[in-house]
Amino acid sequence: MKIQSLQHFQTDGETWERRAVKGKLPAVIDPGDLKGRKNLYIDTLQKLAVQKALGKEKAGFAIDFGCGSGRFTELLVARCEFLLGLEITQPMLILAQKECTDSNAAFALFDGLNLPIKDETADLIVSINVFQYITDDSELKKVLSEVKRGLKPKGRFIGIEQVTVNKKRWQRDLKVYLQLFTQNDFQKVADYPIRKGHFLWLYPIYLGLVPKVFFKIMAKIEMFLRKVLWHSFWDYQDHLFVMKKT
Repeated sequence: MKIQSLQHFQTDGETWERRAVKGKLPAVIDPGDLKGRKNLYIDTLQKLAVQKALGKEKAGFAIDFGCGSGRFTELLVARCEFLLGLEITQPMLILAQKECTDSNAAFALFDGLNLPIKDETADLIVSINVFQYITDDSELKKVLSEVKRGLKPKGRFIGIEQVTVNKKRWQRDLKVYLQLFTQNDFQKVADYPIRKGHFLWLYPIYLGLVPKVFFKIMAKIEMFLRKVLWHSFWDYQDHLFVMKKT
């Protein structure tokens, strides 16, 4: 029997193979950020958000689903007994392997759809800015079904995806993600915006006008503001999802 693989996984610009040569952060965030300050700020903010979502409890077996260049492996390895990084693009996987040489981590190339694990074996699956590039909703539903299959009962999924209410943008509406999670019998633990796509101070950061030492405190402020301010109709947001398998 032929195993189906992921068919609709694409960037809005360069291919993943071309992006991989740009380095750890530009490969998976913004390949056009030549100075790297914007990417470093976004990376700092997203890691703070994931750290908060993880809590203090250490997981057993965790999966970095779509690990990309491995920018989250160091964080996740420290929070689990064993980490499996899965990636669909070989040049990205090579980057991830170079980033993490810990004995409690392994990496594998996979087809993007079929988890190379037995049913109900993972305690935690983390996915950062991966689902947004799966352009077919029915295929994303299959991916979530596979995530569900791999998780133990009451296992957790933590993810960050770009969402928007602007129909002219390519990102999905938040309601679509929540509906897909519900259809796959996930219970919502939390979901909230953590970053506005074009927040005002991102521009001085990009231009190098803000010292890097301030990035962490600015990221904490922005995460707080995103929770209390309305979503801009014309912009997108990074949205955090914490789901539990029922």
